[in-house]
Amino acid sequence: MLSDEDSNITINGIEYPWPFAINGIAMSPTFNYVYYSALGSKKLWQIPTFVLRRKGADFSSYARLVGNKVSNSDAMVFGRKGLYYGALGLDAVFMWDAQQDIANEGVIEGKATIKTQKPLIQNWETIQWPDGITISDSRDRPDSYLYFVAARAQLFHSGTLDFTGGQGVNFRIFKLRINDDSYLSDKSVGGARPLFPVVG
Repeated sequence: MLSDEDSNITINGIEYPWPFAINGIAMSPTFNYVYYSALGSKKLWQIPTFVLRRKGADFSSYARLVGNKVSNSDAMVFGRKGLYYGALGLDAVFMWDAQQDIANEGVIEGKATIKTQKPLIQNWETIQWPDGITISDSRDRPDSYLYFVAARAQLFHSGTLDFTGGQGVNFRIFKLRINDDSYLSDKSVGGARPLFPVVG
C-alpha cells in the first residue's frame, strides 16, 4: 500500500508532502477484517483476517478497496458501530458509520463501502494532527469516551515545531463522549449481542 495523488495534506493553510505508506490500521469488531490506509492516501482498504493467518498467502488478491475517507488519516480505531479516524486535512476526528452503511446497502461487512462519514469534533487551531485514537470500555459505565491526542506532527516533521511555547500549545489530550463501545468490549455480558455477525 503506497501513497498516491492525495499524499499532500494541507493543515492550517500550509501544504505538507506525506508520501508515506501504511500507517493507520484497525481491527473490525468481528475480528473478521483488518482495515488499513496509507498516510499519503485517502483510500481505506480491508483484508480478511483469515488471510493474514495463512503462511505464504497472497495478500494482494484479498485486499479490497472500501472507499475514500474525507481526509488522510494517521490513527484509526474501530468501535462496535464504526471506524473512528483523525481527518488530518480537516483538523478533525470523523467516524465512518459502518453499521449504518452495512444496513443501508443490505450487505455483509466484507462488501460494505464507506459512505456515511460524520464529523465528531473539529478545530483548526487545537486539533492539528489528531492521533493516538482509542475508545474506553463502558462495561462499568453507561457511556464510552474516545480519547485522542493532537500533536502538531506536521510542524515536527517539517522542522518548525516551536518547543518554547511561543506559538502556543503543541500537545493536547482530548476526551470525547461517544455513543459507542470499544471493539474489544465484551458485550455478551449482560445479554447484549454483537452489532456485526461474527464468523469463524
